[in-house]
Amino acid sequence: MTTRRLPAGAAAILWVLMFGAMTLLDGPWSAIAPAQGRGGGRGSDRPGAAGSPAKSELFVVVQVGDRAEVVKKSEVSAFTKRLDEQHRAEVKAYEEARRNAAKEGEPFDRPPPTKPVVKVHPKTFKAESEAKASAESLQRKLAEDRTKAAGKNAEEFAVAEIDGQAKILRKSELAELKKKFDADHQRAMADFNDARKQAAKNKQPFDQPPPTKPVVKVLGPSFKTEAQASAFLEKLQAKKDSKSNPRSRKASE
Repeated sequence: MTTRRLPAGAAAILWVLMFGAMTLLDGPWSAIAPAQGRGGGRGSDRPGAAGSPAKSELFVVVQVGDRAEVVKKSEVSAFTKRLDEQHRAEVKAYEEARRNAAKEGEPFDRPPPTKPVVKVHPKTFKAESEAKASAESLQRKLAEDRTKAAGKNAEEFAVAEIDGQAKILRKSELAELKKKFDADHQRAMADFNDARKQAAKNKQPFDQPPPTKPVVKVLGPSFKTEAQASAFLEKLQAKKDSKSNPRSRKASE
């Protein structure tokens, strides 16, 4: 059998064609087969692609007044917004009840609603169970603090004169009473000014006197027991009676 040799030029051309075909298969064409043969294709390794693990939710402990609650970190803003809306609704209902009582001439001594202090604790938890355990621990501490404060305030009494009448009050009650008098007076002044402006607008006489705030005067020091405050009040009353009736004092002497 006779073997024919290719001319030198033809062999060179054939070598170039074979090398080019191999380069194409190893180059851009080689990317097609892996993209079609691998599960998920080229984009399967991208973050956020289907099948990749979702980002875990974090939890935080939120202190609302004297209670602790567990809230998702992503929902803290919505949670505080709901609290604000709830407080506004309570204030609206309170003001409506106060106006209705004033129209009917009925007494209204209910204190205004107070907005709770909201504190978001900085520590985050990956598991909700861990956040609940932390909230329970915080709740126990808040309860202990309230018990200690209540025990301390329960032993402190004051004798106060309110519009000329002497009373025995706990110091915490006296502080709350002062706040209530201030808030009631501010609202009464606002109503008074509105009524005066309306009368001026309608060119009507307005002879209503401005509202006055009750005068609160603390008599003497604080007392650890109610009995001590009561004894002090009796001495004050006896002294007051002797001044108002000097004849009975001379007779007793």
